[in-house]
Amino acid sequence: MDFDDVGSTVNDPPRKVLAISAKDAVNFIDSVWYTPMVARKIRWMDLIGDYAGNEKFVLDGEALLQIVFEDHLLSLGSLENPGFQMLHARHSVEMILHSLLRRDAVFDVVFFHDNRHNTILTGSSEYETTSRSLARRILFQHLRRLSTVGISVHVFQNLSDPNWLSYFGREKPMFMFTNDGGLLDNRDADCLKSERLLLQRTFLFDILTSGLSVAFLSSATFQDLKIMAFVSEQRKQTNARKHFPLAFWKLTEQTRARLDGAEKTHSLHSLVQNSMQQSEPSLDKQLTTLCRRFMQRRQDHLDQTSSISLYVFVTHFIVIETLSVSERAQPPFSLDADFCHQFILSFVPDLFYCLESVASESDWNMDVDLRIFILLLEASFTPSQFAAVVGQDVCRRVDAIWFALDIGGADFTTLQRSAFWNLARVKFHEHPKTRGTLSLMPFDNPILNEQLSVVEVVCTETEDTGSRTARLEFDTIFADTHHWHNAKRAILPKHLGGEDEKVKGAWARSRQLRNQQRFMARLFRHATTLTGALGVPLKTQVIVATKNTVVHPSKNRSDTPKISHHQKGPKKAKALSSKDRLLEKIEAERTAKDISESKSWWTKQLKSLEAINSASERFSRSDDILRSPRMQQPWLSREVCLYRLHLQILCWIEDQNGESQNRTGSPEEARRRDKYSVEIMKAVKDLYKRHSLSTAAIKHLRTITDVLGFPNITPPETTSHSQSMMEEGNDHSKFLFVKLRHKNGDPMYEFMHISEDPIEWQLRLFGDFMDRSVDGRPDPRVQFEPDAWQRKVLDSLDANNSLLVVAPTSAGKTFISYYAMEKVLRESDDGILVYVAPTKALVNQIAAEVYARFRKELKAGSCWAIHTRDYRIHDPQKCQILVTVPEMFAIMLLSPPLARVWTPRIKRIILDEIHSIGQHEGGAVWEQVILLAPCPVIGLSATVGQPQEFNKWLSSVQEARGFKHDFIYHPYRYSHLRKHVYLITKESQDFSGLMSHVPSNRLRFLHPISMLAFGGATLPPDFTLEAADTLSLFNAMVACGSGQPDELRSISPSQFFSNAGFLRQREVISYEERLNQHIQELLASPGSREANSALQKMIEYLQDPELSKVPDEHLNITPSVDDFLRNLTPFLADLYHAGKLPALLFSFDRHACEVMATTVTDALEVAEDKWKEGNLQWKSKLQEWQNWRANEGKRRQADERARKMQKADKDLPFEAASPTWEATFNPSDPLDDFSFADIRKHSKHAMQSDLEDLKWVSVPEWAVRALRRGIGVHHAGMNKAYRSLIESLFRLGYLRVVFATGTLALGINAPAKTAVFVGDSPFLTSLTYRQCAGRAGRRGYDLRGDVVFYGLPMDRIQRLVLSTLPRLSGNFPMTSTLCLRLLNLLHGSQNHDTAVRAVQSILKLPQISFGSETGQHQLLHHVRFSIEYLRRAGLLDASGSPMNLYGVAAFLYHTEPSNLALIALMRKGVLHDICGQDDFVKAKSDLVLLLCHLFGRKYLPPSSSTKTNVKNLREKYPSRVVLPPLQDSARAALAEQNDEILGVFSSYASLYTSQHSTELGVDNNLPLSGAAVTTTVAERPPSPFIMSLRRTALNIVTRSPFVANSGHSDSFATVEELTRTCRRGLNLSEHAIPSFARFVDPPRDGEGSPLHLNAYLFDFFTHGQVQSLVAANGIRRGDVWYALEDFNLSLLSIRGALEQQLLVASRGRGHEETDADAEDDDESPDVDIDDGDESNGLKPAFERPAKVSDGDWRVYEVVDAVTMEFKEKFKKMWA
Repeated sequence: MDFDDVGSTVNDPPRKVLAISAKDAVNFIDSVWYTPMVARKIRWMDLIGDYAGNEKFVLDGEALLQIVFEDHLLSLGSLENPGFQMLHARHSVEMILHSLLRRDAVFDVVFFHDNRHNTILTGSSEYETTSRSLARRILFQHLRRLSTVGISVHVFQNLSDPNWLSYFGREKPMFMFTNDGGLLDNRDADCLKSERLLLQRTFLFDILTSGLSVAFLSSATFQDLKIMAFVSEQRKQTNARKHFPLAFWKLTEQTRARLDGAEKTHSLHSLVQNSMQQSEPSLDKQLTTLCRRFMQRRQDHLDQTSSISLYVFVTHFIVIETLSVSERAQPPFSLDADFCHQFILSFVPDLFYCLESVASESDWNMDVDLRIFILLLEASFTPSQFAAVVGQDVCRRVDAIWFALDIGGADFTTLQRSAFWNLARVKFHEHPKTRGTLSLMPFDNPILNEQLSVVEVVCTETEDTGSRTARLEFDTIFADTHHWHNAKRAILPKHLGGEDEKVKGAWARSRQLRNQQRFMARLFRHATTLTGALGVPLKTQVIVATKNTVVHPSKNRSDTPKISHHQKGPKKAKALSSKDRLLEKIEAERTAKDISESKSWWTKQLKSLEAINSASERFSRSDDILRSPRMQQPWLSREVCLYRLHLQILCWIEDQNGESQNRTGSPEEARRRDKYSVEIMKAVKDLYKRHSLSTAAIKHLRTITDVLGFPNITPPETTSHSQSMMEEGNDHSKFLFVKLRHKNGDPMYEFMHISEDPIEWQLRLFGDFMDRSVDGRPDPRVQFEPDAWQRKVLDSLDANNSLLVVAPTSAGKTFISYYAMEKVLRESDDGILVYVAPTKALVNQIAAEVYARFRKELKAGSCWAIHTRDYRIHDPQKCQILVTVPEMFAIMLLSPPLARVWTPRIKRIILDEIHSIGQHEGGAVWEQVILLAPCPVIGLSATVGQPQEFNKWLSSVQEARGFKHDFIYHPYRYSHLRKHVYLITKESQDFSGLMSHVPSNRLRFLHPISMLAFGGATLPPDFTLEAADTLSLFNAMVACGSGQPDELRSISPSQFFSNAGFLRQREVISYEERLNQHIQELLASPGSREANSALQKMIEYLQDPELSKVPDEHLNITPSVDDFLRNLTPFLADLYHAGKLPALLFSFDRHACEVMATTVTDALEVAEDKWKEGNLQWKSKLQEWQNWRANEGKRRQADERARKMQKADKDLPFEAASPTWEATFNPSDPLDDFSFADIRKHSKHAMQSDLEDLKWVSVPEWAVRALRRGIGVHHAGMNKAYRSLIESLFRLGYLRVVFATGTLALGINAPAKTAVFVGDSPFLTSLTYRQCAGRAGRRGYDLRGDVVFYGLPMDRIQRLVLSTLPRLSGNFPMTSTLCLRLLNLLHGSQNHDTAVRAVQSILKLPQISFGSETGQHQLLHHVRFSIEYLRRAGLLDASGSPMNLYGVAAFLYHTEPSNLALIALMRKGVLHDICGQDDFVKAKSDLVLLLCHLFGRKYLPPSSSTKTNVKNLREKYPSRVVLPPLQDSARAALAEQNDEILGVFSSYASLYTSQHSTELGVDNNLPLSGAAVTTTVAERPPSPFIMSLRRTALNIVTRSPFVANSGHSDSFATVEELTRTCRRGLNLSEHAIPSFARFVDPPRDGEGSPLHLNAYLFDFFTHGQVQSLVAANGIRRGDVWYALEDFNLSLLSIRGALEQQLLVASRGRGHEETDADAEDDDESPDVDIDDGDESNGLKPAFERPAKVSDGDWRVYEVVDAVTMEFKEKFKKMWA
């Protein structure tokens, strides 16, 4: 659901008259649909990890072949590099498919016959068209052969093909991987380009409006184990074409007809007719057929030249059977232009036409090599006989074919003397110069030498002298001992090798104190709203600091003391002292007195209640008794509960007697029986759980269960007579329990007896109240009864093992973290536990909970600390519990000083939401933390796909570090989730107030089995059924005849459950598993998708009756934005009346959250104003209040006179007037009927105080209005003080409606009764669905959670419910900057054991290399290259010590390669040239332009960057839209550096391959099928022709020989080309290499060219207008803050790095600095908070250090000015 504008679906465009050309039609559809609604709304996503998961998608076969054919390296259909290289093409196809499959993609390949024109380029030259057409046929047949490796290929005519519609309905693909066709290029001479593009655009239109999303293959990249691509969401619409003029569609059909008519070989292209597998005749037969077809086609002009050429072409088929892949790798060549015209452009097209004709009739595994054919043709010109050139055996085979055709022999002698053949001479191009022999710069590091021995290369060494003239470098070693932003403060204290901390000034101390007080006050309020798992407020544990000697890191971990109160086993009782005996006596007397008083109190209460005639009123009054503090006495609590049970039975009798007797057996009576029987059985079950009941009480309970029809429900064995009750004199109740039986034993009330089997009754009605424990038992280590899996967790923690726990939300994982924290706090005062959370919101919550749970006073430090990118609370190095984010923790783990003294003290690391390791952004740092961890880790998550596989890797890492690892998987939620869909209507709805709202009955239940209507072959692992669902499913099985009678009998509830007492949840789980097994069998059975199958009948049987009335086409359509918003307030009112609030409403668009909150707030205010206008009572009340206000002055005067009189006469009493309702009345306060706020949970005064606090931070006015009405918004763009308040108010229950993005899904303690998904989004994936849905069902509050889908198509809902979580895939953990930081860690820590183990772990154990030697070698190759690059960049010396501009690289580590590009520009003096201009304003502008090319890069979709579109936008808005080109000097400097990067890496790769050729082996196997390209063994010596090929073959080492077939040597143009086309066994990662190609390649119009950059940052610096960024630059409104914040932080980082580098110059020696606290911008070690109300600019201005040159200082001045100006505009944006 898109809220950036109303046009979220296709709206009617202006009905302007269309011109008759296809170009005009393309411009029309681009302007009204494609550009505004597709191109500007696409999302860059990880297709597998973040979007599709394990869902099937379809890969457009035509798009796949277009990617292959458009590869400039492939020699196919081009006269510049003539060739038809099928080996290369097959290799490219298999490489793409292999890249998809190795990333767990699930897909089918589909071809649409009508889409062939963009593949074969209809309208181009006949040579190019026939070449592509034949290649298309060959590759299609090759794809069909790949069925052996799981590739399924389907062929359809078009999107209207019934076979496609059947496939689409059956398989339900999630999206189509296709192309958009590119852009129009006015320079293109192709006359039919517009026609082809028009058909592709309309194809996309039909796909998206049919309900299928699209991902674009042309821009996709394969990065690590991820597939990154642009995704466009589907918008299903019926009759979508009606929104365009009829003339447009007529023109489209005419265009299709024109393209069909332009085909030269249109009868051969149908893949539909020949898609079935056929047999493959022998090669000779195929060649015979080929010759015959060619002769028929050339019957009128089959001259001698054509005949000989055909003879040579047939010969080439036989020759290439004897050639290896490498022998076919011939140098590039060119041909005479006249020869090309007379031969290539005439003979070859006819030949290819005939080849395709033959191929279409058989399954010929054709291998065509036009380059070998041309070389063979040239060889035929030699004076010697042709047979002598190619060999007698070859000629005999060809002659046999020739004579069979009755054309006689082939005579070469006459033609060899002709002028035509003299033109057919091959002109080999000069071999491109390959990189010279690698010369490594000196490098010797004992730690890395050992690790890199696997990829060791032997080469000469040379010292580089090119960096001596670099700017801002001083050839100094970097000593990493001081803080990044405060070089005057050492990381370590003096006694550990640091320095004394500088004494702060009065201003600094005052600011620190204010910040600390403000934050702690907020934290205290936050903590007071937190509760435990059962809803009980947290109690603080005071832990006394240990007095024993501190355990030093060097000592054995096993020596640490155990927690005494966790130890098991009985202890010998000690004799009581006289003091203890006296205390016991006093306690006994006090207890006896309390019991006596309670008896009297209870007797009085009973007397009062019994005086009331109505049983229902007595029951209602008894609620007050439950709230009495006396209920803490067990005997009284039991007595009161028993009395309430007595009253419930009386209420039932009273209610029954109030109805007419003729209604017996009516539905009303059945509903009444259900209502009361459930409440009574709940009370009985609760009383039985108390374990100690009187004899009379047990007798009453037995009577109740017998009368209701549960004779087998008996007291548990643990229930016994209470001795304490006997002693208290309570063996009999103080009241007479209701009589339920006659004297003869017959029941007095027949209507109470249930009408069904007791088991079925429990399944139908009692599922929410069943015992939820799974083998729960008491355990002295915790204060609750842990289940079996929780006891295993405790055992693992006590054993100090590493641990991975995967359990759903509400299962009971919370205690794990705090148990581990308590262990660390009690063991010593020195040990550290680090809690790593993925978001700052979760960090704040955990810190608040630690603050609420634990208190420990330490002499030198604090119990806990917070460390995030934005702020620090307390000193992270002087605490025992550090709560942080992974990025900051990784920085600390890589800090050399901390590696010596702080890191070894870490005892535990808790990784909450550990599944974040699979994210594209940020996932790599999670993996780094795991690999760098010096201690056991605890991984916690509710959503890990294939957790066993992930655990194998985690276990290998931990065990390699010497820690035993345990894996605990618990798949069951504590509370079930019931799913609903809300039916949105187009009808206008008037909302007049919550109380007057009439529920619409549009909230419909979704039975889990009914979701199978969507399709799917299996049930997801977490597919669950409630108890009631199991019963309805069994009834459906019986009704639909699903199974044999004996089978159905065995799974009937009465037969399956042997226990006839109270059912327990674990028993229902077993029953559920048995039913799911049956469903799984039905899904796997043939014909299960047929309409009359038992499964389909069951699905229909279980579907909600109201939903079944709605046509599928309506259920599967996304509502318009207007309908969506109009229904929103009535929907929330429905939830209010259904008791399903509080609710979290999840949308993954920040702007949408704000729009929805504003819409509901406005609706409530409008309804309230309307009510006030028409309500006389309100007007009267308002008039009274106004009159009261008018007399306020008189009252004040009267009070003052009375005070004076009392002062004069002290004996005169003064009584102030008691407050009246007018004193607290505020007419602007929201009325209860128009507000979702629950003012009982948070007073009006407290809320007003909260709102006053918000005045100091940036909170928009609409958000405050919404807060007052119980509505909140929570997303990362909102101020963090506001977000914290939202979380607290939601937990308190004041807020009952909160619109949120995924920020509230990751572990935040925001329990809701209902989770609502409002609108669809590509970010709503199987993972985020489970995370958000898991918020529903508050443990301790709700026995069941509700999940509601609002505004989502039904098939999307079904897909989400049936989806499976994707496997966690690893990221490539190594970058050049990380390699630099690892070497800094070793150097700065002097190879400390902690640092050495960390480096070894990250090099040996990354996830990408787990179980794969390929990934391991890929990593080590990159490390070795990085070292060489860093040496040449002046960042490392020969021993691996960091140098010079290391600080710039390290601090901007997350921006690589931009950080390294900036360093290159600094060293080359480009920044000095830009900043040294006389015009300071222009210097700032030019610097910003340069930085915009490096940081925060966002590409414009091609259709958005057209000149026409940009011109239109610039006329309306001040934005430039397209970023101006990079300065020539900067581009030249980066290009030079990029050439060096490519040279170093390609030379290194070549040398490695040469020295390891034996172990790498021969590269002659295709990458996916593994098919080997082998040669036939010749009995005789090779022919002269083959010998000639061997002499001229390219000497390739690094390049794949398959790619070399197109004439490419080991000379590579780009890093991308090197990594994409390198040989098998040489595993290189393009995205890990810091290539500067993205900065150097200028954007150009045209397909396949680099995209234009969005000028949003440059524009914002210029005009500061957010609206222009949204409207003109196309930045989504919800993303603006994030985008600008990232650039703002980059500017601050650059400025800070320059300050430190200038200090280096002033000192004339190596500056000592660090990245250990890189984001700390404050001198204070205790508090560093930025709430948006204080500026970081408060610190003193940086003064020019001595000895700094004018040029260097000028650079700093410009950078500082740009930083301050951008920050000022940025703060105004959100102020």
